[in-house]
Amino acid sequence: MIKKALITGHAGFIGRHLADALKSFDVQLQECAIDLLKERLIGQGYQKQDYVFHLAAKSPAATDAVDTAQIMRDNVSMTMNVLEFALAAGAKVVVASSSHVYPPVMGKDWRPLVESEMVPGKTMSAFGSSKQETEKVCREFSQKHGVPIILVRLSNVYGPGDQSNRFVPTFARKCLRRQFPLEVLGSGETMRDFVYVDDAVNGLASASLIPESFDIINIGGGVAISMAETAETIASAFGISDQPISYLNPEKSNISYNALNISKALQKIGYAPKVSLTEGVQKTASWWRAQEKKV
Repeated sequence: MIKKALITGHAGFIGRHLADALKSFDVQLQECAIDLLKERLIGQGYQKQDYVFHLAAKSPAATDAVDTAQIMRDNVSMTMNVLEFALAAGAKVVVASSSHVYPPVMGKDWRPLVESEMVPGKTMSAFGSSKQETEKVCREFSQKHGVPIILVRLSNVYGPGDQSNRFVPTFARKCLRRQFPLEVLGSGETMRDFVYVDDAVNGLASASLIPESFDIINIGGGVAISMAETAETIASAFGISDQPISYLNPEKSNISYNALNISKALQKIGYAPKVSLTEGVQKTASWWRAQEKKV
């Protein structure tokens, strides 16, 4: 059982949920309150830790102008800061990676991706490139210094509390505020793997119990769901399933497929997602309605 843990990125969407989950198990939890790009974790007075959950990362929205080199430098720099602290503190590290490390799959002859299918240099995004480099740094650090590190490749995490520009919260806001016509950038045929945040944090926490000194596992919903089905599920949760949804720039050549094979996680830590997309979206919609009433 986890005894003491430090979380980086604790103020973020996933970090807040992970902190709540660990506190419910009476974990003595510390939250990283420094800017990892400006200050070193070592020497900040944090106690000796059993685990560090490293969630902090630069993750630009799809619409942002992206400086790939800067994102890579920032994410690698923050990770090295955490790894050096873990070495000094004698801690095991669980690092939140991403399904973006996998190459984009454009044809329909595809299957859920297993951990060995990451191809260096071929990723879904600049963020994916930075996570590839982060994973490389983690592997080399673990081999050189003996620090146990588990890399958790998360698929598209959604749920209450996410107010980012990711697809689910963006489309939820449109539905909540009746911003008609409802529009989605890209093709409705594009397939993605969505995982409810409670399942994601369960996977992160459970990954800490993997005995190996270095390992990589996928944590996701385990199935590919079309963007059209996802959008329709969100609209239905807000009571506007009768509204048409338009897809902008839906060229067939741009349709991509991305879902994670979670067999290894089932075998290693007994992980299996419990919350369906319909249930998770309903919970998310309820949270958004509550937020709107507070305004």
